[in-house]
Amino acid sequence: MTSYLTATQTTTSFTMTPLSSTTQVPTSILRTTSLYMGSTSHMTSSVLRPSPISLSASSSIKAATTVPESPTTSTTVQTVPSPSIMMTPIVKDSQKAVTIQIERPADYPECKILVNSFPSVQYPFDCSSIDPNGKYDISKLKIQRRQRNVKGSRDESKYVLFENFRVKEIVLPRLGLSQIIPASIYGLGSLNILDLSGNQITGGIPTTVGLLTNLKRLKLAGNAITGSIPPQLGKLANLQLMDLSSNQLTGGIPPQLSQLSNLQSITLADNQISGVIPPVLAAAIAAKGASLNVGTNCLSGSANQRTACNRKKPDCRAISLDDGYADSRWTPLWNALAVSENDMNAFDNAVNTLGFAHFGVREYEFQAFRYYAARRVWCMLKHPEYVYLG
Repeated sequence: MTSYLTATQTTTSFTMTPLSSTTQVPTSILRTTSLYMGSTSHMTSSVLRPSPISLSASSSIKAATTVPESPTTSTTVQTVPSPSIMMTPIVKDSQKAVTIQIERPADYPECKILVNSFPSVQYPFDCSSIDPNGKYDISKLKIQRRQRNVKGSRDESKYVLFENFRVKEIVLPRLGLSQIIPASIYGLGSLNILDLSGNQITGGIPTTVGLLTNLKRLKLAGNAITGSIPPQLGKLANLQLMDLSSNQLTGGIPPQLSQLSNLQSITLADNQISGVIPPVLAAAIAAKGASLNVGTNCLSGSANQRTACNRKKPDCRAISLDDGYADSRWTPLWNALAVSENDMNAFDNAVNTLGFAHFGVREYEFQAFRYYAARRVWCMLKHPEYVYLG
C-alpha cells in the first residue's frame, strides 16, 4: 500500500534532519526517486520548521530533487533515509504541486505476535500484505475436524481487526481453540477486545494480560481455565467488561479489581472461587453503578453458593475403561457432542434448541448422560495418554 502527501508551492525549502544527531547512515542504503518542481522552482536549505512529517525506521523514502539550473542542465540531489527522518516543506505560494511517496513498512510485529499466539487459526491474510485498517473474518482452524452446525455458534461473528497495522480486536468465540493463553499476548499493546469465550482454553490467565492497558472487553467465559484471578488485572485502567464465568478458577477475588475505574460489569459465576467479596471491590462497584455477578462459587456470605468445593477430580483411568452409554440408544447424543467438537456449551445449546425428544431421551436421562460426557471430555483433554472406549 502506498500513501501520498501533497503540498502546493513554487518556492520550496526542504530540511531532512535525522532525529538523532549521532545516527550514521550508510551509503549502501541510498535511495532515489523524483520530486519535480517545474522549470521556475528552486530548492534552498532551511532550518527545521514545526509540524514535521515523521517517517518510521522501516519506511523507505525515495527522493531525488531535479533543479533546472539552465534550459539544458539539471542537478540531481540524492537524499538518504535514516532510522527516522523529518521532512518539512515550507510553502511560500501555491503554484506547483509536490508529492512525497511513502512506501509501506516491511515488517509488522503485532501481526506476527497474533499469528504466533493462536497458531491453529486459519488466517485469511498474510502479515506482509495486510490492509492497515482491515477487518478479517475468521471461519475455521487449520485442522478442522468437523464443521459445527449449532445454532448461535456457526453464525456468530469471529474476526480480527487491525487499525494502523496494529491488532485492535481479537474476537474468536466458539472456534474450537484448544490451547493456553500465551504470555506473549502482552505485545499487542493496542488491543481493545479479547474474546475467546466458549473454546477449550486451558491453563491459567497469564499475568501479562495486565499489561494490555488499552483493553476494554475481556471475555474468557466457557473454557477450562484454572488457577486464580491475577491481581495484575487491576491495572487494566480502560477495562469496561470482564467475563470469566464457567471456568475452573479457584482462590479469592483480588481486591485490586476495585482499581478498574471504567468497569461496568464483572461476571465470575460458575467457578470455584472462595473467600469473600473484598469490601473495597463491593464499595467501588456500588459507587460506579456497575454490576458484579458471582453466581455459583464457593464464597462465604453470598447466596446460592456451593456447599462442597474443591470437588474430587474424575478418575480418568476408570473412565477410559468404561463403556457406559455405548449402546445405540445414545448414538444421537454422542453425534451431537462430536458435531459440537466436545464443546459442552455448544452441546447444551443444540439439545436445548432441538429438545430432548429429538434425541429420544427424557430430561433426567440427558442430565445423567451429560454428567458422564463432561467428565469424559475433561479426561480426554487432561489425560490423552489413556485410550478411551467407544
